Amino acid sequence: MAMKKGGVTELDFLFGWTEQLWLTLDHYGIFLGLISSIIAILTTIAGILAYIYRYRIKNWWSINRFPRVGQKHSDNSWDCVVFTVSRDSTPIWMINEVCPRYIGIAGSNSSEDFRNSIDSISKYAKKQGIKVFPPVILNDVSNISEVKSKISNLIHKVRKNEDINSVAVDLSGGNKLMSLGAFMAAEENQATSVFVSMHFPKLGQPDYSSAKLVEVSSF
Repeated sequence: MAMKKGGVTELDFLFGWTEQLWLTLDHYGIFLGLISSIIAILTTIAGILAYIYRYRIKNWWSINRFPRVGQKHSDNSWDCVVFTVSRDSTPIWMINEVCPRYIGIAGSNSSEDFRNSIDSISKYAKKQGIKVFPPVILNDVSNISEVKSKISNLIHKVRKNEDINSVAVDLSGGNKLMSLGAFMAAEENQATSVFVSMHFPKLGQPDYSSAKLVEVSSF
């Protein structure tokens, strides 16, 4: 207890505060110290648990999530479309459907059909006033790692253009492994992945009157 001088405690002379106020602040200080100790203990426990279950937590965070799947193509077009190519007819149909300002092309250079498809797509796009990025050549279209890496690099190159804000990757062309690699590249780079669905009334002969553009995963 502070000593009194003429009926006034010594605490009354410090900042002009009363002894009761100082006691109240002291109680709050004890309470806050207790809360801080509890928080520190809980943080330590959480850190220990996070270390013990670190692999499970890492796997949980790395799970792919697809909030918007299978939506029909809206009226909004993309600035650039990256095509996985096996034939020229589907990319040309999609160019007419979407009207992008840029396109990119990826596929194998192992066959004359692919080289002819690249030339046909590029010429058609340029006639429409569309700018064409240099084609990406895949040495092995069944190598998912190569496909994902090279299409990712193409998306990065595309996005260096300041007037390109939206990018879509077409998964329709190529074999299944090529499409999977392209899908992974699109997901990792937050590009919309799309697929052209249509009927094949005759073997190998697509019916483009039934074609529709489906957004596999949207960004």
